[in-house]
Amino acid sequence: MIMLKKKRSVMGALFQKQMMEFANSFVRKNKNGQKKRKGGMAGVAIILVMAFASLGFLFFEMACAVGDAFFALDMGWMMFAMMGLIAVLLGTLGSVFNTYSGLYSAKDNEMLLSMPIKPSRILLVRMVSVYLLGLLYSSFVMVPTIIAAWTIQKPSIAAFIFQILLVFLLGFIILGLTCLFGWVIALISARLKNKSLITVFLAITFLAAYYYVYYKASAILQKILANVGKVEKTFRTAIYPIYQLGLACMGDPKAFVIFALIAIGFFLVILALLSKTFFHITGSSAATGSTKRSAGKKLAVSSVKKALFVREWKHYLSSATYMLNCSLGSLLMIVGAVYVAIKGRGFLEQLLPATGIPTGWIVGFGCCAIGMILSMNYLTAPSVSLEGKSIWIIHTLPAPAREVLRAKQKLHFALTMVPAWLLAGALWYAIRPTILEGILLVVFSTLYIMLNSALGLILNLLHPNLEWSSETMVVKQGMTIFLILFGGWVLMALYGVGFWFACKVLSPSLYIGLWCLVFLIVIIWANHWLDTKGSVIFETL
Repeated sequence: MIMLKKKRSVMGALFQKQMMEFANSFVRKNKNGQKKRKGGMAGVAIILVMAFASLGFLFFEMACAVGDAFFALDMGWMMFAMMGLIAVLLGTLGSVFNTYSGLYSAKDNEMLLSMPIKPSRILLVRMVSVYLLGLLYSSFVMVPTIIAAWTIQKPSIAAFIFQILLVFLLGFIILGLTCLFGWVIALISARLKNKSLITVFLAITFLAAYYYVYYKASAILQKILANVGKVEKTFRTAIYPIYQLGLACMGDPKAFVIFALIAIGFFLVILALLSKTFFHITGSSAATGSTKRSAGKKLAVSSVKKALFVREWKHYLSSATYMLNCSLGSLLMIVGAVYVAIKGRGFLEQLLPATGIPTGWIVGFGCCAIGMILSMNYLTAPSVSLEGKSIWIIHTLPAPAREVLRAKQKLHFALTMVPAWLLAGALWYAIRPTILEGILLVVFSTLYIMLNSALGLILNLLHPNLEWSSETMVVKQGMTIFLILFGGWVLMALYGVGFWFACKVLSPSLYIGLWCLVFLIVIIWANHWLDTKGSVIFETL
Protein backbone atom coordinates (compact mmCIF):
# COMPACT_ATOMS: atom_id res chain seq x y z
CA MET A 1 0.00 0.00 0.00
CA ILE A 2 2.85 2.38 0.90
CA MET A 3 4.69 1.52 -2.35
CA LEU A 4 1.51 2.21 -4.32
CA LYS A 5 1.19 5.63 -2.70
CA LYS A 6 4.84 6.39 -3.49
CA LYS A 7 4.32 5.48 -7.14
CA ARG A 8 1.28 7.72 -7.29
CA SER A 9 3.13 10.58 -5.59
CA VAL A 10 6.05 10.29 -8.04
CA MET A 11 3.74 10.26 -11.04
CA GLY A 12 1.74 13.12 -9.56
CA ALA A 13 4.87 15.20 -9.03
CA LEU A 14 6.10 14.52 -12.57
CA PHE A 15 2.70 15.33 -14.02
CA GLN A 16 2.45 18.56 -12.00
CA LYS A 17 5.94 19.56 -13.16
CA GLN A 18 5.05 18.92 -16.82
CA MET A 19 1.84 20.91 -16.62
CA MET A 20 3.66 23.81 -14.96
CA GLU A 21 6.20 23.80 -17.77
CA PHE A 22 3.43 23.67 -20.39
CA ALA A 23 1.72 26.71 -18.89
CA ASN A 24 4.99 28.40 -17.89
CA SER A 25 5.17 30.74 -20.87
CA PHE A 26 1.71 32.15 -20.19
CA VAL A 27 1.63 32.54 -16.39
CA ARG A 28 5.36 32.31 -15.58
CA LYS A 29 6.69 34.50 -12.81
CA ASN A 30 9.58 36.73 -13.74
CA LYS A 31 12.86 36.91 -11.85
CA ASN A 32 11.34 39.35 -9.33
CA GLY A 33 8.70 36.77 -8.42
CA GLN A 34 5.83 38.77 -9.87
CA LYS A 35 3.20 37.18 -12.05
CA LYS A 36 2.53 38.41 -15.53
CA ARG A 37 -0.28 40.89 -15.82
CA LYS A 38 -3.78 39.58 -16.34
CA GLY A 39 -4.12 41.83 -19.38
CA GLY A 40 -1.25 40.05 -21.11
CA MET A 41 -2.70 36.62 -20.43
CA ALA A 42 -6.13 37.82 -21.56
CA GLY A 43 -4.56 39.09 -24.79
CA VAL A 44 -3.04 35.68 -25.48
CA ALA A 45 -6.40 34.04 -24.77
CA ILE A 46 -8.12 36.41 -27.20
CA ILE A 47 -5.53 35.65 -29.88
CA LEU A 48 -6.05 31.91 -29.40
CA VAL A 49 -9.82 32.30 -29.64
CA MET A 50 -9.48 34.38 -32.81
CA ALA A 51 -7.12 31.81 -34.34
CA PHE A 52 -9.52 28.98 -33.47
CA ALA A 53 -12.48 30.91 -34.88
CA SER A 54 -10.77 31.79 -38.16
CA LEU A 55 -9.35 28.32 -38.79
CA GLY A 56 -12.54 26.72 -37.53
CA PHE A 57 -14.62 28.69 -40.01
CA LEU A 58 -12.47 27.48 -42.91
CA PHE A 59 -12.81 23.85 -41.88
CA PHE A 60 -16.52 24.33 -41.18
CA GLU A 61 -17.02 25.49 -44.77
CA MET A 62 -14.97 22.54 -46.05
CA ALA A 63 -16.94 20.09 -43.91
CA CYS A 64 -20.24 21.52 -45.12
CA ALA A 65 -19.19 21.13 -48.75
CA VAL A 66 -18.04 17.55 -48.21
CA GLY A 67 -20.98 16.69 -45.94
CA ASP A 68 -23.65 17.92 -48.34
CA ALA A 69 -22.23 15.63 -51.01
CA PHE A 70 -21.88 12.49 -48.89
CA PHE A 71 -25.00 12.80 -46.73
CA ALA A 72 -26.98 13.06 -49.98
CA LEU A 73 -25.47 9.67 -50.94
CA ASP A 74 -26.31 8.26 -47.47
CA MET A 75 -22.57 8.01 -46.78
CA GLY A 76 -22.19 10.53 -43.99
CA TRP A 77 -19.48 8.37 -42.41
CA MET A 78 -17.16 9.26 -45.28
CA MET A 79 -17.34 12.95 -44.39
CA PHE A 80 -16.16 12.17 -40.87
CA ALA A 81 -13.50 9.81 -42.23
CA MET A 82 -12.11 12.41 -44.65
CA MET A 83 -12.15 15.23 -42.13
CA GLY A 84 -10.72 12.89 -39.48
CA LEU A 85 -7.83 12.12 -41.82
CA ILE A 86 -7.22 15.86 -42.25
CA ALA A 87 -7.34 16.26 -38.46
CA VAL A 88 -4.68 13.56 -38.07
CA LEU A 89 -2.46 15.29 -40.64
CA LEU A 90 -2.91 18.73 -39.05
CA GLY A 91 -2.44 17.42 -35.52
CA THR A 92 0.70 15.52 -36.49
CA LEU A 93 2.07 18.50 -38.42
CA GLY A 94 1.34 20.93 -35.58
CA SER A 95 2.91 18.90 -32.78
CA VAL A 96 5.59 16.85 -34.50
CA PHE A 97 8.11 19.73 -34.58
CA ASN A 98 8.44 19.81 -30.80
CA THR A 99 8.12 16.08 -30.11
CA TYR A 100 11.81 15.28 -30.52
CA SER A 101 12.97 18.22 -28.41
CA GLY A 102 10.24 17.69 -25.83
CA LEU A 103 10.90 13.97 -25.36
CA TYR A 104 14.61 13.48 -26.04
CA SER A 105 16.29 16.89 -25.73
CA ALA A 106 14.78 18.20 -22.48
CA LYS A 107 17.45 19.62 -20.20
CA ASP A 108 16.34 17.59 -17.18
CA ASN A 109 16.36 14.17 -18.89
CA GLU A 110 19.70 13.15 -17.38
CA MET A 111 18.60 14.20 -13.91
CA LEU A 112 15.33 12.25 -14.12
CA LEU A 113 17.00 9.15 -15.55
CA SER A 114 19.50 9.18 -12.68
CA MET A 115 16.58 8.87 -10.25
CA PRO A 116 14.71 5.60 -9.48
CA ILE A 117 12.00 6.38 -12.04
CA LYS A 118 11.17 4.07 -14.92
CA PRO A 119 11.74 5.56 -18.41
CA SER A 120 8.16 4.62 -19.31
CA ARG A 121 6.83 6.93 -16.57
CA ILE A 122 9.05 9.80 -17.67
CA LEU A 123 7.89 9.33 -21.24
CA LEU A 124 4.24 8.99 -20.25
CA VAL A 125 4.29 12.29 -18.39
CA ARG A 126 6.18 14.08 -21.18
CA MET A 127 3.67 12.77 -23.70
CA VAL A 128 0.87 14.64 -21.93
CA SER A 129 1.94 18.00 -23.40
CA VAL A 130 2.42 16.38 -26.82
CA TYR A 131 -1.10 14.93 -26.57
CA LEU A 132 -2.61 18.27 -25.57
CA LEU A 133 -0.90 20.09 -28.43
CA GLY A 134 -2.01 17.49 -30.98
CA LEU A 135 -5.52 17.59 -29.54
CA LEU A 136 -5.58 21.38 -29.93
CA TYR A 137 -4.63 21.24 -33.61
CA SER A 138 -6.98 18.35 -34.44
CA SER A 139 -9.83 20.19 -32.69
CA PHE A 140 -9.48 22.95 -35.29
CA VAL A 141 -10.84 20.35 -37.73
CA MET A 142 -13.02 17.98 -35.72
CA VAL A 143 -15.08 20.49 -33.72
CA PRO A 144 -16.21 22.46 -36.84
CA THR A 145 -16.81 19.14 -38.63
CA ILE A 146 -19.13 17.93 -35.87
CA ILE A 147 -21.01 21.24 -35.87
CA ALA A 148 -21.32 21.09 -39.67
CA ALA A 149 -22.71 17.55 -39.45
CA TRP A 150 -25.32 18.70 -36.93
CA THR A 151 -26.47 21.43 -39.32
CA ILE A 152 -26.86 18.88 -42.12
CA GLN A 153 -28.50 16.07 -40.18
CA LYS A 154 -29.67 15.85 -36.58
CA PRO A 155 -27.53 13.21 -34.80
CA SER A 156 -28.84 10.37 -32.67
CA ILE A 157 -28.01 10.33 -28.96
CA ALA A 158 -25.35 7.66 -29.52
CA ALA A 159 -23.81 9.60 -32.42
CA PHE A 160 -23.75 12.79 -30.34
CA ILE A 161 -21.92 11.10 -27.44
CA PHE A 162 -19.54 9.17 -29.70
CA GLN A 163 -18.58 12.26 -31.69
CA ILE A 164 -17.54 14.12 -28.55
CA LEU A 165 -15.54 11.20 -27.17
CA LEU A 166 -13.89 10.45 -30.51
CA VAL A 167 -12.27 13.90 -30.56
CA PHE A 168 -10.24 12.85 -27.51
CA LEU A 169 -9.63 9.29 -28.74
CA LEU A 170 -8.33 10.61 -32.05
CA GLY A 171 -5.71 12.46 -30.02
CA PHE A 172 -4.13 9.11 -29.10
CA ILE A 173 -3.66 8.25 -32.79
CA ILE A 174 -2.00 11.63 -33.34
CA LEU A 175 0.11 11.20 -30.20
CA GLY A 176 1.31 7.79 -31.37
CA LEU A 177 2.22 9.08 -34.84
CA THR A 178 4.08 12.14 -33.59
CA CYS A 179 6.00 10.12 -31.00
CA LEU A 180 6.84 7.50 -33.63
CA PHE A 181 8.10 10.25 -35.92
CA GLY A 182 10.17 11.76 -33.11
CA TRP A 183 11.60 8.32 -32.28
CA VAL A 184 12.69 7.76 -35.88
CA ILE A 185 14.34 11.19 -35.91
CA ALA A 186 16.08 10.37 -32.62
CA LEU A 187 17.40 7.05 -33.95
CA ILE A 188 18.75 8.70 -37.10
CA SER A 189 20.17 11.77 -35.38
CA ALA A 190 21.94 9.67 -32.72
CA ARG A 191 24.16 8.30 -35.50
CA LEU A 192 24.64 11.53 -37.43
CA LYS A 193 26.63 14.67 -36.70
CA ASN A 194 24.04 17.28 -37.66
CA LYS A 195 20.77 15.86 -36.43
CA SER A 196 18.99 19.23 -36.66
CA LEU A 197 19.39 19.43 -40.43
CA ILE A 198 17.96 15.92 -40.81
CA THR A 199 14.98 16.91 -38.66
CA VAL A 200 14.45 20.05 -40.73
CA PHE A 201 14.69 18.13 -44.01
CA LEU A 202 12.09 15.56 -42.94
CA ALA A 203 9.82 18.25 -41.53
CA ILE A 204 10.01 20.31 -44.75
CA THR A 205 9.24 17.19 -46.78
CA PHE A 206 6.21 16.60 -44.58
CA LEU A 207 5.16 20.23 -44.97
CA ALA A 208 5.52 20.11 -48.76
CA ALA A 209 3.38 16.97 -48.97
CA TYR A 210 0.76 18.50 -46.68
CA TYR A 211 0.45 21.75 -48.61
CA TYR A 212 0.39 19.90 -51.93
CA VAL A 213 -2.60 17.88 -50.74
CA TYR A 214 -4.24 21.06 -49.40
CA TYR A 215 -3.65 22.88 -52.70
CA LYS A 216 -5.16 19.98 -54.65
CA ALA A 217 -8.04 19.46 -52.19
CA SER A 218 -10.78 20.55 -54.63
CA ALA A 219 -9.53 18.30 -57.42
CA ILE A 220 -9.13 15.40 -54.99
CA LEU A 221 -12.72 15.84 -53.78
CA GLN A 222 -14.01 15.74 -57.36
CA LYS A 223 -12.10 12.53 -58.02
CA ILE A 224 -13.43 11.02 -54.80
CA LEU A 225 -17.03 11.79 -55.76
CA ALA A 226 -16.43 10.30 -59.22
CA ASN A 227 -14.98 7.11 -57.72
CA VAL A 228 -16.92 6.65 -54.48
CA GLY A 229 -16.80 2.86 -54.66
CA LYS A 230 -13.02 2.68 -54.96
CA VAL A 231 -12.52 5.28 -52.25
CA GLU A 232 -14.81 3.40 -49.87
CA LYS A 233 -12.81 0.22 -50.49
CA THR A 234 -9.59 2.12 -49.77
CA PHE A 235 -10.94 3.33 -46.43
CA ARG A 236 -12.14 -0.17 -45.53
CA THR A 237 -8.72 -1.71 -46.18
CA ALA A 238 -5.78 0.73 -46.27
CA ILE A 239 -7.13 3.22 -43.68
CA TYR A 240 -9.21 0.87 -41.54
CA PRO A 241 -9.01 2.88 -38.27
CA ILE A 242 -10.27 6.03 -40.00
CA TYR A 243 -13.06 3.99 -41.59
CA GLN A 244 -14.16 2.85 -38.12
CA LEU A 245 -13.91 6.47 -36.93
CA GLY A 246 -16.38 7.51 -39.63
CA LEU A 247 -18.84 4.75 -38.73
CA ALA A 248 -18.52 5.52 -35.01
CA CYS A 249 -19.34 9.19 -35.64
CA MET A 250 -22.60 8.04 -37.21
CA GLY A 251 -23.54 6.20 -33.98
CA ASP A 252 -22.24 2.64 -34.59
CA PRO A 253 -21.35 1.18 -31.13
CA LYS A 254 -19.26 -1.67 -32.55
CA ALA A 255 -17.18 0.77 -34.64
CA PHE A 256 -16.70 3.01 -31.60
CA VAL A 257 -15.32 0.14 -29.52
CA ILE A 258 -13.04 -0.99 -32.36
CA PHE A 259 -11.64 2.51 -32.89
CA ALA A 260 -11.15 3.06 -29.16
CA LEU A 261 -9.20 -0.21 -28.88
CA ILE A 262 -7.09 0.66 -31.94
CA ALA A 263 -6.30 4.19 -30.72
CA ILE A 264 -5.40 3.24 -27.15
CA GLY A 265 -3.63 0.05 -28.26
CA PHE A 266 -1.54 1.95 -30.82
CA PHE A 267 -0.50 4.46 -28.15
CA LEU A 268 0.46 1.71 -25.68
CA VAL A 269 2.56 -0.08 -28.30
CA ILE A 270 4.41 3.16 -29.13
CA LEU A 271 4.92 3.86 -25.42
CA ALA A 272 6.41 0.38 -24.89
CA LEU A 273 8.66 0.75 -27.93
CA LEU A 274 9.95 4.17 -26.89
CA SER A 275 10.45 3.12 -23.28
CA LYS A 276 12.90 0.38 -24.27
CA THR A 277 15.08 2.78 -26.27
CA PHE A 278 14.63 6.01 -24.33
CA PHE A 279 17.68 5.66 -22.09
CA HIS A 280 19.98 4.62 -24.95
CA ILE A 281 18.88 7.42 -27.32
CA THR A 282 18.98 10.10 -24.63
CA GLY A 283 22.49 9.05 -23.67
CA SER A 284 23.61 9.08 -27.30
CA SER A 285 22.16 12.54 -27.81
CA ALA A 286 24.00 13.86 -24.78
CA ALA A 287 27.24 12.33 -25.98
CA THR A 288 26.80 13.81 -29.42
CA GLY A 289 26.10 17.23 -27.94
CA SER A 290 29.18 16.98 -25.75
CA THR A 291 31.34 16.15 -28.76
CA LYS A 292 29.95 19.12 -30.62
CA ARG A 293 30.62 21.49 -27.77
CA SER A 294 34.20 20.26 -27.48
CA ALA A 295 34.70 20.72 -31.20
CA GLY A 296 33.24 24.20 -30.98
CA LYS A 297 35.95 25.29 -28.52
CA LYS A 298 38.60 24.84 -31.21
CA LEU A 299 37.01 27.49 -33.45
CA ALA A 300 39.30 30.39 -34.24
CA VAL A 301 37.75 33.73 -35.16
CA SER A 302 39.24 37.02 -36.22
CA SER A 303 37.11 39.44 -34.20
CA VAL A 304 34.62 39.69 -31.37
CA LYS A 305 31.80 40.60 -33.76
CA LYS A 306 32.50 37.60 -35.96
CA ALA A 307 32.83 35.29 -32.95
CA LEU A 308 29.43 36.39 -31.62
CA PHE A 309 27.78 35.94 -35.01
CA VAL A 310 29.32 32.47 -35.44
CA ARG A 311 28.06 31.59 -31.96
CA GLU A 312 24.50 32.57 -32.94
CA TRP A 313 24.81 30.71 -36.25
CA LYS A 314 26.02 27.50 -34.57
CA HIS A 315 23.19 27.69 -32.05
CA TYR A 316 20.71 28.08 -34.90
CA LEU A 317 22.09 25.07 -36.79
CA SER A 318 22.09 22.93 -33.64
CA SER A 319 18.39 23.41 -32.92
CA ALA A 320 15.81 21.95 -35.29
CA THR A 321 13.03 23.51 -33.21
CA TYR A 322 14.58 26.97 -33.63
CA MET A 323 15.07 26.50 -37.37
CA LEU A 324 11.63 25.11 -38.14
CA ASN A 325 9.57 27.53 -36.12
CA CYS A 326 11.47 30.81 -36.38
CA SER A 327 12.60 30.86 -40.01
CA LEU A 328 9.79 29.15 -41.89
CA GLY A 329 9.10 32.46 -43.64
CA SER A 330 12.44 32.21 -45.47
CA LEU A 331 11.44 28.90 -47.01
CA LEU A 332 8.02 30.25 -48.01
CA MET A 333 9.62 33.33 -49.60
CA ILE A 334 12.02 31.22 -51.67
CA VAL A 335 9.20 28.97 -52.86
CA GLY A 336 7.04 32.04 -53.50
CA ALA A 337 9.80 33.74 -55.48
CA VAL A 338 10.17 30.72 -57.78
CA TYR A 339 6.39 30.44 -58.26
CA VAL A 340 5.90 34.16 -58.93
CA ALA A 341 8.84 34.25 -61.38
CA ILE A 342 7.36 31.34 -63.35
CA LYS A 343 3.61 31.95 -63.12
CA GLY A 344 3.21 35.56 -61.99
CA ARG A 345 3.84 37.39 -65.25
CA GLY A 346 1.36 35.32 -67.27
CA PHE A 347 -1.31 35.68 -64.59
CA LEU A 348 -0.94 39.46 -64.41
CA GLU A 349 -0.98 39.82 -68.19
CA GLN A 350 -4.50 38.35 -68.10
CA LEU A 351 -5.63 40.12 -64.92
CA LEU A 352 -4.49 43.72 -65.46
CA PRO A 353 -6.11 44.39 -68.88
CA ALA A 354 -9.38 42.80 -67.73
CA THR A 355 -9.62 44.71 -64.43
CA GLY A 356 -7.67 47.88 -65.16
CA ILE A 357 -5.88 47.69 -61.78
CA PRO A 358 -2.81 50.01 -61.75
CA THR A 359 0.56 48.39 -61.14
CA GLY A 360 1.01 50.64 -58.10
CA TRP A 361 -1.88 48.88 -56.38
CA ILE A 362 -0.36 45.47 -57.11
CA VAL A 363 2.94 46.70 -55.64
CA GLY A 364 1.14 48.04 -52.56
CA PHE A 365 -0.59 44.75 -51.81
CA GLY A 366 2.61 42.92 -52.74
CA CYS A 367 4.30 44.79 -49.87
CA CYS A 368 1.50 43.61 -47.58
CA ALA A 369 1.93 39.99 -48.68
CA ILE A 370 5.70 40.10 -48.17
CA GLY A 371 5.20 41.66 -44.73
CA MET A 372 2.80 38.88 -43.74
CA ILE A 373 5.39 36.24 -44.65
CA LEU A 374 8.24 38.20 -43.04
CA SER A 375 6.28 38.17 -39.77
CA MET A 376 6.78 34.40 -39.72
CA ASN A 377 10.52 34.95 -39.30
CA TYR A 378 11.00 35.88 -35.64
CA LEU A 379 14.53 34.75 -34.88
CA THR A 380 15.24 37.51 -32.37
CA ALA A 381 12.00 37.08 -30.41
CA PRO A 382 13.20 34.00 -28.45
CA SER A 383 16.95 34.62 -28.84
CA VAL A 384 17.56 36.01 -25.33
CA SER A 385 15.41 33.35 -23.67
CA LEU A 386 17.29 30.63 -25.55
CA GLU A 387 20.40 31.53 -23.54
CA GLY A 388 18.63 29.88 -20.61
CA LYS A 389 20.41 29.40 -17.32
CA SER A 390 23.73 29.46 -19.19
CA ILE A 391 23.37 33.18 -19.89
CA TRP A 392 26.14 33.82 -17.36
CA ILE A 393 28.60 32.41 -19.92
CA ILE A 394 27.93 35.19 -22.43
CA HIS A 395 28.22 37.72 -19.59
CA THR A 396 31.76 36.56 -18.89
CA LEU A 397 32.92 37.10 -22.47
CA PRO A 398 34.95 40.24 -23.28
CA ALA A 399 32.15 41.65 -25.45
CA PRO A 400 29.80 44.61 -24.84
CA ALA A 401 26.14 43.70 -24.41
CA ARG A 402 25.19 45.80 -27.43
CA GLU A 403 27.46 43.65 -29.64
CA VAL A 404 25.79 40.48 -28.33
CA LEU A 405 22.38 41.90 -29.19
CA ARG A 406 23.55 43.06 -32.61
CA ALA A 407 24.82 39.54 -33.36
CA LYS A 408 21.32 38.22 -32.71
CA GLN A 409 19.93 40.79 -35.15
CA LYS A 410 22.58 39.91 -37.74
CA LEU A 411 21.43 36.28 -37.69
CA HIS A 412 17.90 37.48 -38.43
CA PHE A 413 19.20 39.61 -41.31
CA ALA A 414 21.35 36.82 -42.74
CA LEU A 415 18.46 34.36 -42.87
CA THR A 416 15.74 36.79 -43.97
CA MET A 417 17.18 39.50 -46.22
CA VAL A 418 18.14 37.39 -49.26
CA PRO A 419 14.83 35.41 -49.44
CA ALA A 420 12.91 38.70 -49.08
CA TRP A 421 14.92 40.33 -51.86
CA LEU A 422 14.38 37.28 -54.09
CA LEU A 423 10.61 37.49 -53.58
CA ALA A 424 10.60 41.28 -54.08
CA GLY A 425 12.68 40.83 -57.23
CA ALA A 426 10.30 38.17 -58.55
CA LEU A 427 7.35 40.50 -57.94
CA TRP A 428 9.23 43.32 -59.67
CA TYR A 429 9.81 41.06 -62.67
CA ALA A 430 6.17 39.90 -62.76
CA ILE A 431 4.51 43.29 -62.16
CA ARG A 432 6.90 45.45 -64.21
CA PRO A 433 6.23 48.56 -62.07
CA THR A 434 7.88 51.96 -62.38
CA ILE A 435 11.45 52.29 -61.08
CA LEU A 436 10.21 54.17 -57.99
CA GLU A 437 7.56 51.55 -57.20
CA GLY A 438 10.07 48.72 -57.61
CA ILE A 439 12.59 50.42 -55.33
CA LEU A 440 9.90 51.03 -52.72
CA LEU A 441 8.97 47.34 -52.83
CA VAL A 442 12.54 46.37 -51.93
CA VAL A 443 12.98 49.19 -49.37
CA PHE A 444 9.69 48.34 -47.64
CA SER A 445 10.75 44.70 -47.29
CA THR A 446 14.21 45.62 -45.98
CA LEU A 447 12.96 48.11 -43.42
CA TYR A 448 10.27 45.71 -42.19
CA ILE A 449 12.94 43.06 -41.58
CA MET A 450 14.98 45.55 -39.54
CA LEU A 451 11.88 46.64 -37.62
CA ASN A 452 10.77 43.08 -36.90
CA SER A 453 14.21 42.03 -35.65
CA ALA A 454 14.54 45.04 -33.32
CA LEU A 455 11.03 44.78 -31.86
CA GLY A 456 11.38 41.02 -31.35
CA LEU A 457 14.57 41.56 -29.39
CA ILE A 458 13.02 44.35 -27.31
CA LEU A 459 10.01 42.20 -26.42
CA ASN A 460 12.25 39.31 -25.40
CA LEU A 461 14.40 41.54 -23.21
CA LEU A 462 11.26 42.83 -21.49
CA HIS A 463 9.72 39.34 -21.14
CA PRO A 464 12.60 36.83 -20.89
CA ASN A 465 12.11 33.21 -19.90
CA LEU A 466 15.39 31.69 -18.75
CA GLU A 467 13.78 28.93 -16.65
CA TRP A 468 12.96 26.34 -19.31
CA SER A 469 13.66 22.64 -19.70
CA SER A 470 12.97 22.45 -23.44
CA GLU A 471 13.59 25.06 -26.16
CA THR A 472 10.04 24.46 -27.40
CA MET A 473 8.73 26.45 -24.45
CA VAL A 474 10.37 29.68 -25.66
CA VAL A 475 10.32 29.02 -29.41
CA LYS A 476 6.64 28.07 -29.77
CA GLN A 477 4.81 28.92 -26.56
CA GLY A 478 6.31 32.17 -25.30
CA MET A 479 4.44 35.43 -24.83
CA THR A 480 6.99 37.20 -27.02
CA ILE A 481 6.29 34.82 -29.91
CA PHE A 482 2.57 35.54 -29.81
CA LEU A 483 3.11 39.28 -29.70
CA ILE A 484 5.66 39.50 -32.52
CA LEU A 485 3.96 36.98 -34.85
CA PHE A 486 0.34 38.02 -34.51
CA GLY A 487 1.32 41.65 -33.93
CA GLY A 488 3.10 41.61 -37.30
CA TRP A 489 0.04 40.17 -39.00
CA VAL A 490 -2.20 42.78 -37.39
CA LEU A 491 0.20 45.54 -38.47
CA MET A 492 0.16 44.31 -42.08
CA ALA A 493 -3.64 44.02 -41.96
CA LEU A 494 -3.82 47.67 -40.88
CA TYR A 495 -1.42 48.58 -43.69
CA GLY A 496 -3.61 46.75 -46.22
CA VAL A 497 -6.86 48.33 -45.02
CA GLY A 498 -5.23 51.76 -44.94
CA PHE A 499 -3.87 51.24 -48.46
CA TRP A 500 -7.34 50.42 -49.77
CA PHE A 501 -8.83 53.65 -48.46
CA ALA A 502 -5.86 56.06 -48.54
CA CYS A 503 -4.85 55.31 -52.12
CA LYS A 504 -8.13 56.69 -53.36
CA VAL A 505 -6.60 60.05 -52.42
CA LEU A 506 -2.83 59.41 -52.30
CA SER A 507 -0.64 57.74 -54.88
CA PRO A 508 0.49 54.19 -53.97
CA SER A 509 4.13 55.29 -54.02
CA LEU A 510 3.46 58.10 -51.52
CA TYR A 511 1.51 55.75 -49.20
CA ILE A 512 4.27 53.10 -49.25
CA GLY A 513 6.90 55.82 -48.77
CA LEU A 514 5.10 57.16 -45.68
CA TRP A 515 5.05 53.68 -44.14
CA CYS A 516 8.76 53.31 -44.92
CA LEU A 517 9.40 56.61 -43.14
CA VAL A 518 7.46 55.43 -40.07
CA PHE A 519 9.40 52.15 -40.12
CA LEU A 520 12.69 54.05 -40.29
CA ILE A 521 11.81 56.29 -37.33
CA VAL A 522 10.80 53.32 -35.18
CA ILE A 523 13.95 51.41 -36.22
CA ILE A 524 16.21 54.30 -35.16
CA TRP A 525 14.42 54.55 -31.80
CA ALA A 526 14.43 50.76 -31.27
CA ASN A 527 18.13 50.36 -31.99
CA HIS A 528 18.97 53.30 -29.72
CA TRP A 529 16.91 51.65 -26.97
CA LEU A 530 18.75 48.36 -27.51
CA ASP A 531 22.14 50.07 -27.33
CA THR A 532 21.24 51.83 -24.07
CA LYS A 533 18.43 50.47 -21.90
CA GLY A 534 18.35 47.13 -23.66
CA SER A 535 22.05 46.51 -23.05
CA VAL A 536 21.63 47.33 -19.36
CA ILE A 537 18.70 44.92 -19.06
CA PHE A 538 20.66 42.17 -20.82
CA GLU A 539 23.65 42.61 -18.50
CA THR A 540 21.43 42.20 -15.44
CA LEU A 541 19.63 39.06 -16.59
